[in-house]
Amino acid sequence: MAFLQASYSLSAELYINAKKERMKTQAIAFLAYHKGINCRRCSFRSKRISMRHNFLWKMCMKSSVSTEECRETIESTSHFSARNSPETVFDVGVIGCGPAGLALATALSERKLRVVCVDPQICKPWKNNYGVWLDQMESLNLSDCLYPVWSKTRVHIDNSRSRLLPFAYGRVDRVKMKQKLLNICKNSGVVFYEDSVENITQEQSQYSCITTSQKEKLFCRLVVDATGHSKGFVEFHTPHEPGFQVAYGIEAEVAQHPFPIDEMLLMDFRDCHMTGNMEDKSQSSMFPTFLYAMPMNSTKIFLEETSLISKPPVSFEHLKQRLLKRLDFLQIEVKSVMEEEFCLIPMGGSLPVLGQNVLGFGGSAGMVHPATGYMFSRVMEMAPFLAKKIENSIFHGENFSLTVSLWNELWSCERILQRHFFQFGGEYLSKISLNEMRDFFWAFFMLPDKEWKDFLDFRLTSSRERLLFGLHLFWRTNAALKFSLVKEAMLSGRLKLLKSVIL
Repeated sequence: MAFLQASYSLSAELYINAKKERMKTQAIAFLAYHKGINCRRCSFRSKRISMRHNFLWKMCMKSSVSTEECRETIESTSHFSARNSPETVFDVGVIGCGPAGLALATALSERKLRVVCVDPQICKPWKNNYGVWLDQMESLNLSDCLYPVWSKTRVHIDNSRSRLLPFAYGRVDRVKMKQKLLNICKNSGVVFYEDSVENITQEQSQYSCITTSQKEKLFCRLVVDATGHSKGFVEFHTPHEPGFQVAYGIEAEVAQHPFPIDEMLLMDFRDCHMTGNMEDKSQSSMFPTFLYAMPMNSTKIFLEETSLISKPPVSFEHLKQRLLKRLDFLQIEVKSVMEEEFCLIPMGGSLPVLGQNVLGFGGSAGMVHPATGYMFSRVMEMAPFLAKKIENSIFHGENFSLTVSLWNELWSCERILQRHFFQFGGEYLSKISLNEMRDFFWAFFMLPDKEWKDFLDFRLTSSRERLLFGLHLFWRTNAALKFSLVKEAMLSGRLKLLKSVIL
């Protein structure tokens, strides 16, 4: 009974708001008509208010409330009925409400563009955990969405080599971050469809049509595929042969663990747990993995066994068995597992076909770091930049049938050269043994802090910076690694690597 009363009150409130919005729309339309207003931006605002009125009116008829796991309630998603109505054209349709999709939708909505988002699981938490450097999130004013934050970050190369990195690290609060972006979007009038996309067609030169599985038709001037690594609507050049980062992790309640709670363990390549027999030793050497650990307190911790990059990918079951052996060696007694994580990230491979009608963003655009797997901070940083370019294109009346200019902004010559340099690193790391990888990362983290940090943060933007980084790393490696790096550069890097450091 209480639920019905609450639903009635909600519907009544929405009805009143919708009525107010309709009166406001009628008043603006009346004023515009009699004053002879013909300004393009004013016309845009008037249409946007009209859309808002229609949306609220529909919400009077259909509303729902969904809750996250043990967290505060997230408002219901919005359904604006636009079936078979080409008169209702959104500026941008975003497919996917992961970090990339919501970041872009937020940036677009803040620029007053009409945005519709389609995702079958809008109100569910993001599946993967994301770790980021604190300074990156502070620069984006998103540090309030990190919990916890560790003041220290540690790497263990082997039993005798370890380094404490002078940068704080944080775990993204997936629920808080997603809710923050959703709230901004909804307050800015973004329309949400909790549905999957069946296909995208080019209706006319002016717009594309998104057809959902429920046969809703959404007409948009631009469609952005932010569905991640599924390669749903963005075409890649063939052959597309990426490496894969694979990780199996658990968030667990344990009796105790040996990790300092003020340190985040970024990489632990020690493999004493894999020395019990010859098979384990061989597997550990040929397929290097490391431990990634986030201690929440003395009895709660997130632990993940990670294969940095391999071709073909290491299996989840193999990583799980390695993690169990590591926990047994460290005498960590798991009392309960609160969450399991299965993470598979394609790294490198070919670029998307630039200029195609659907614009990619995030994993679907190949934006993941080809040598590290990082991408979260990059899409958060790139979203406002891309949104500005989209706004300028719309208000200058450009034709979005090819989206050539936007693809060229996303993958400029400078960014392509940077990607070639990073991709060489990823290809090299996918081929070396555990001992070689240890030596490589010891040389890497013994570089000046700015240099290795810039590599991880997509900051080596000029050929000079990339050349100096490569030379500094090369001279810090031992003779065996120098030889293998030169061999890889000659056999695989070739012209792409050369261009990346001289152009």
